[in-house]
Amino acid sequence: MKRLSFSIALGIVGLFFLPTSCDHQAIDELEVQPYLFLERGGGLSLQDQQMLRKAFVRAGIRFQDGKFRFKAQSGNELNMSEQLFEMLKGIVDNSNNRRLSMSFKGNPPRLKSGAEIPTSPADTTASDCVAHSISAVLAGFGKSVSSTDIDTWIQSEYGTNGVPGNAFYDVLDNYVVGESCEVPSSFSYSNTGPFIVLAIDLNGGGHSVTLMEVSGHSIMYRDDQNDGGTGICHIDDVRYAYQASSAL
Repeated sequence: MKRLSFSIALGIVGLFFLPTSCDHQAIDELEVQPYLFLERGGGLSLQDQQMLRKAFVRAGIRFQDGKFRFKAQSGNELNMSEQLFEMLKGIVDNSNNRRLSMSFKGNPPRLKSGAEIPTSPADTTASDCVAHSISAVLAGFGKSVSSTDIDTWIQSEYGTNGVPGNAFYDVLDNYVVGESCEVPSSFSYSNTGPFIVLAIDLNGGGHSVTLMEVSGHSIMYRDDQNDGGTGICHIDDVRYAYQASSAL
C-alpha cells in the first residue's frame, strides 16, 4: 500500500515537470530550423546572401525606442554560426548608426509624395543612388547599362538636384517594365528578379535601395550605391516602392 501511494505521488509530481504543448512546440521548432552559416570566400556568395536573409528573419529584429534590436546574444541561441551572427549584429549596429548620423554623398536628396515644394531637399532622391539601383536591377535581368549613363540621362531630364518625388516611377519606367507596389508582408528575393526598388527616408532625405527581405515591420535592403552593402530600415521609412519584372 505504501509503495502504491508513493507511485501515485511520484506520478502527480511528474505531471508538473512534463513539457507543455508550448514547450514541445519550441523544442520542435529548434530541431527543424536548419543551421545557418557562411561560406565566405571573397565577398558574399549567393548562398551566403540567402543565409543572411534567413538569419535576419530568424532573429526577429524589432524597432523600439528609435533603434533596431533583437534579443539573442549569440549565434548558438539562433542555431547559426557565430560568424553569421556577428555579421547580422554588425548590420544592425551600422543601420542604427546610419539612421542617426548618416549624411548622403552627392546631391542633396529630395523625395516626398505630394510635397508642396518640388525643389525641397526633402522631396527628392539623389540621381546617383537611383542610377545605381537601376543599373543593378538591369544586371539582374541580364542587361548591362552603367550607373554613369543612367545618371547622365536623369540629370538631362531633371537637372542636377536629384529625382523629384513625382518622377521616381517615371525614371524606373524608362528602363524597366514594372509598376508601383506596396511593400509585401513577405518577399522571396531572387538574383534574377523580379526586384522591388525602394525609395526610403533617412535623415529627411530619399535614398534608393533594393528590397531583400521583410520581417514584421523591419526591412533588409541592398544599397547598390554603397558597394551593395546591406542595411535595415523600418517599413514606415519607405516612401515609394516599385516592382520591376523585366528590362525594357
